[in-house]
Amino acid sequence: MSFSSFVTEYVVEGDVFIQNDIVIYLHRVLQYPSREQEHREPRRHLPELKEMTPLEKSGSYVLQASIVVQDGSNQEMMKMASQHLFGLREQLKSAVRLEQADRLSLDTRAK
Repeated sequence: MSFSSFVTEYVVEGDVFIQNDIVIYLHRVLQYPSREQEHREPRRHLPELKEMTPLEKSGSYVLQASIVVQDGSNQEMMKMASQHLFGLREQLKSAVRLEQADRLSLDTRAK
């Protein structure tokens, strides 16, 4: 039995904003032009950005906001940074619905 394997690639396009201890990542996922054939290895060159299409057909973006704390074991620092994040959510509530994600989903430590 043989399986043909193809490489599926996407491009993440966006911006990062930093406000005090909050990192805001605004991005969308783009697909390569459909006229390109499937590849068996990663591409070596990117097409022009205007040739790529959003994976999400509505063209919407993903907004991710998280906190960066120097000492995660310091409960006071964690509490203050979390309050800043909740304050940002309150400021943006009329424009964007921000929901708290699973804490472990953003954990950068190896699992």
